[in-house]
This record gives sequence, C-alpha cells and structure tokens, in this order.
Amino acid sequence: MGRTREQILRDRVEIARLYLEGWPQWKIGEKFGLSHQQLTHELKAIRAEWRAAAVRGLAEAKARELAKLDNLEREYWEAWQQSREQAKKTKQNADPWFLEGIERCIGIRCELRGLLAPQRTPPHAARRH
Repeated sequence: MGRTREQILRDRVEIARLYLEGWPQWKIGEKFGLSHQQLTHELKAIRAEWRAAAVRGLAEAKARELAKLDNLEREYWEAWQQSREQAKKTKQNADPWFLEGIERCIGIRCELRGLLAPQRTPPHAARRH
C-alpha cells in the first residue's frame, strides 16, 4: 500500500531537513525505504517548493515596499500642496524639493515593477585590468 498524501508531506519535511544537514542521498532513501528514483522525485518536489516559496517571499517583499512608497509619495504630494498654498500667501515659489521626492518615488516604483529598460554598461567599463 502506498503512502498517503499527508505521509508524503510529512516525509518531505524530514527528507528536506536531512538533505540540508548533508546526509548522503542513499542514506536518506534507506531511512524512508525509497529507491534512488523515488528519492530523486521527492528532492525535485522539495526544491520546487523552495523556489515557489522564494518567489512568493519576493512578491510579498515587493508589495510591502510598494505600499511604503505609495504612502511616502502621498505625503510628498500633501507637503507639495501645502508648500503651494504657503507660496501663494507669501508670493514666493513653492518648494521644488517635494516634487523631487515624488519623482524619486515614481522612479523607485518603476524600478521595482521592472518598468525601466536595463542600463547598458559599455564593454570597456565592464573590464578592469
């Protein structure tokens, strides 16, 4: 009789732990009664889950940073509007520093989302002797 889905998942946790501890694959297979082919399949599934978890983690980190940028940009816009109101009262110019902050936020957001074309490094700049 084959292993249940729950048993396979429990075994994968233990297989991953032993693999990361540096156990030889033959010894892990022996411990779980798995052939070389079966263990190779289990390790492939474990590595795929690790990659998927890394991608999810990266997506979550990007989303968190984008939310921070949205908040910061909103604050820059509010400060810019206040600066414009103050400038009207004093007959001076609004502070362009806030617009520079908005521009930085937009640039970072575009970079995080991959909207900017990759910067090319001239071949001679990449080589150092």
